[in-house]
Amino acid sequence: MIRLVLGKPWGRPALRAGASLGLTLTAAPRLNTRGRSHVTDSAPSSPRVVFIGAPGVGKGTYASRLARAWQVPHISVGDVVRETLEHGDNDLARRMAPYVKRGELVPSELIDELVQRTLRARGDAGFILDGYPRTLEQAQQLDRVTCIDSALVLTLPREVLLTKLTARRYCRRCGRTFNFANIRQHGLHMPPLLPPYCRYADEPRPCDCRRDAQGTPLDCAALREHCTFVERCGGVLSVREDDTESVVRHRLEVYEREHEPIERYYASRGRLRRFALTGGVQEMLPKLQGVMLRM
Repeated sequence: MIRLVLGKPWGRPALRAGASLGLTLTAAPRLNTRGRSHVTDSAPSSPRVVFIGAPGVGKGTYASRLARAWQVPHISVGDVVRETLEHGDNDLARRMAPYVKRGELVPSELIDELVQRTLRARGDAGFILDGYPRTLEQAQQLDRVTCIDSALVLTLPREVLLTKLTARRYCRRCGRTFNFANIRQHGLHMPPLLPPYCRYADEPRPCDCRRDAQGTPLDCAALREHCTFVERCGGVLSVREDDTESVVRHRLEVYEREHEPIERYYASRGRLRRFALTGGVQEMLPKLQGVMLRM
């Protein structure tokens, strides 16, 4: 089951079941229906790919950017839930709303129904799905609704995930999320994902914005000055309840326990692929794209 955490920006809602979800995008090119690629100058055609990974690994970031590059829909269950509740004058929205208002878990059967409706509405079009499935039963149910070509598992060391998640900040006004972790551990170098023009990571003269005890900014002058949101940001950065250290450790434990059966399920059907992240998004995205073209 999934719980929307109230008080979070709708631009990137937090879903409690071991991970946060974000982002939605567009539509286009193709893997064949058996998941093997016709490597062309552009992209695979009609891929049906599930992104799997621990909280903080970057599923939403990579899924959305890859979807944009390939012009396929990025289906984020978090956004689908949000859009259904905000705009859906239908029976499913009415059944989900009381749980969200009370801050309770949305029953799995309602999430299953929502995902099924979303996929059926897209017909034979390809997609990149993140935030679902979260249980073995959901993976099996998904196979009854559509043919998944591949399940791609993004991996990072546990301590790197902990560092990344606890350095994540968001703007309450525009909902944009940033990450101030400058990862240089376990042989990895992953630069922070900063607001445009932010000098937090500049050497030797970083910005002089207010910081917390861990050295992570509490506000950002660059965000305040350069935000392109309709109403300018105040530049104040907030921490989600889900991103405190104690909660992060619990979420990682839940993920490790609940996703092992899902990975075994896809592996037994020859559809599981693993991709170890060793650098930042700009470095990893072309490599990930190459892996998916060979799937």
